[in-house]
Amino acid sequence: MNERWEKIARLYHAARELDQDQQARFLDEACRSDLEMRRQIDDLLKQDREQSSFLDTPAVEFAAELPEKAAHVIGRCLELDPEARWQSAIDLKQELTWAASIGSTSVSPRTRQSMRWIAGISIVSLILFGAFTWLLINKQSRTTDALHCP
Repeated sequence: MNERWEKIARLYHAARELDQDQQARFLDEACRSDLEMRRQIDDLLKQDREQSSFLDTPAVEFAAELPEKAAHVIGRCLELDPEARWQSAIDLKQELTWAASIGSTSVSPRTRQSMRWIAGISIVSLILFGAFTWLLINKQSRTTDALHCP
C-alpha cells in the first residue's frame, strides 16, 4: 500500500473513534489543503455510519416490510433443517423468479413442478393400466380360442 493510502487509513481509523463534530475538526486540521483526501475519508466515514445503522436495525423490521412471496423465499433459505432449504441454486432461482412475478395468484415453481410430476405419473399410470388390460383381454381371448379349436 502506498504512503497516501496508509495516511488515509490512519486518519480514517482515528476519526472513527470521535463523534461527528470532533471528526470534522480533526479532519480539517489533518487534511488541511488536501480536499481529495478529506473527501475520501468523509466517504469512508459516511459508509461506516450507513452500515452501522443497517446492522443496528432488527431483522424483524426488515421482514415486516417484505412482500409475502419474498418473505417465503427468505424464510426457506434460513430454515434450520438443511432438508427444508433449497437444494440447488436452480431451485432458488426459480423461486426468486416466482417471487418477483406480479400477481398474488401465482403458483410457486416448486408447486408447479410437483403438479407436472403428478400429471405425468397419472398419464403413465393410465397408459400402463390400458396396456395391461389389453394384454389381459388378449391373453384370455387366445386361451378361449385355443380351447374351442377342434
